[in-house]
Amino acid sequence: MAGKRKRYPRSKAVISQALARDQYACRICNSYGMLEVHHIVPLHKGGEDTLENAVTLCKMHHSMITTAQNSKRGQVDPQTGLPYKSVWGWR
Repeated sequence: MAGKRKRYPRSKAVISQALARDQYACRICNSYGMLEVHHIVPLHKGGEDTLENAVTLCKMHHSMITTAQNSKRGQVDPQTGLPYKSVWGWR
């Protein structure tokens, strides 16, 4: 099927542990709404579904980071999964 993305299994335990560790807030802006758990190293690039590879982000920042990771410019710090300050002005 053309255009259909592969889905990777997610651990509900990892999701709940990441949310709790990050105090149910986005690690960038500290908002409490519309939270998602982001994989620092994406699953489709060999990242693992582990707490160490997970970070809590709001929907807006998750979208921005995912877009940056998928761009050819490589604007995301591979250690944290967060954008570089010089590019985005955060962190």
